[in-house]
Amino acid sequence: MTLDGVAGTGAPIRLEFMEPGGAKTGRLLPTGKAADMLQVEGIGRVPVSMIDAANPCVFVPAEAVGATATETPAAIEGNPQLMAELEAIRRAASVAMGIAPDIEQAGSLSVPFIAFVAPPAAMTALSGRKLAPADMDIAVRMMSNGQAHRATPLTAALCLAVATRIPGSIACEMARRLAEGASQIRIGHASGVIVVDAKVASANGGKPHAEYAAVYRTARRLFDGRVHYRAKS
Repeated sequence: MTLDGVAGTGAPIRLEFMEPGGAKTGRLLPTGKAADMLQVEGIGRVPVSMIDAANPCVFVPAEAVGATATETPAAIEGNPQLMAELEAIRRAASVAMGIAPDIEQAGSLSVPFIAFVAPPAAMTALSGRKLAPADMDIAVRMMSNGQAHRATPLTAALCLAVATRIPGSIACEMARRLAEGASQIRIGHASGVIVVDAKVASANGGKPHAEYAAVYRTARRLFDGRVHYRAKS
């Protein structure tokens, strides 16, 4: 198996993070809804999904902020209007999710992460590798601490995996319709593709419950050696 950004190949290892919902807010859906129309000062009403799994994230349709989710990090950071809109949405979401008491204090917090998502699309990774829509199940560009992330932070990738499994969420609507029982979700990001998975079931009167989120890593030999000992006479 290969991982974008990691040299060489290695044996695949699947890591499952059990019951990741509510890591920060105590609820998988902090507002109780899979999707909301968020009132953002200076912008108006913006469609978002506010999900808290592994790390709280707010997902926005790329077209809602005039983007495509195929932009390079440099192009995102070179667009002051886009950067300002994303931060305004992130701060409003922080308040709506109960993370920050007000917009001002939301500015000093690193969460929630904000990402804009789109259906699978052709894009060029930072390495120059060409990605086709068939190479991914959803496209994303993630912001972290006010910067366009060069990949997708692991906890944010896990949150997106869970979001794609929640009916009615923006990520679920954007993602390729996966086959029943599919165990992989391929996220197209600025550096390539990361493979994740998640299982979300209904519980507590039909409310979604994240049973697990999973990511794939690789194992490789780091060293080998010999141990010398004295044989008994």
